[in-house]
Amino acid sequence: DGLGSSGIFKESQSIAGLSLPEGVEVVYDKGSYYVFIGNRGAGGLYRLKYTLLGAEPEETDIGNLGGMLDLPTQIVLVEESGEWHGLVTNFNHGLLRIDFPNGLNEDPIGVDLGISGLSQARGLAIGNDDGNWVVFVTSFDGKITMINFGKEYLKDESIPHPIILILIYSLTQLPIIIASTFMGVVSSCSLR
Repeated sequence: DGLGSSGIFKESQSIAGLSLPEGVEVVYDKGSYYVFIGNRGAGGLYRLKYTLLGAEPEETDIGNLGGMLDLPTQIVLVEESGEWHGLVTNFNHGLLRIDFPNGLNEDPIGVDLGISGLSQARGLAIGNDDGNWVVFVTSFDGKITMINFGKEYLKDESIPHPIILILIYSLTQLPIIIASTFMGVVSSCSLR
């Protein structure tokens, strides 16, 4: 009965080298399930490939992509025009894009998006609104950041900077909204 049932529990396995796993993304592609796990303690990324659910997966330590991963906490993957792309939150260094030009079975290429202002990033969600890629990032310090990448930005490096909207919540005030654009203009307002 789907999620309405109690499910079938399968004892988890230990993965050598996986330290403080955080963030899990599961996608299906070309007959296999791929599970990506942030290896927060070691600053890297793991991939599990299941060709048959219930069987032992093929484990791959992808590593830290040339030092680009720093305490990865969350990962999301999307397929756009037949190519897989992902975003990974780095607790100390914001947001990283990963591209899989040769498919999910191969190691990704890390791309620094150059988005400053994302510190202590923890949670990550992505959506597509009529072709516009919108990402929400939560931070340990209580911020929720929305990034609108526009159409096909996940694979197009020619766009200078995304539009960023940061929502800061406080127990004593209503949200403060700070918006910045690639032109460097920052404006803020306090909603009282």
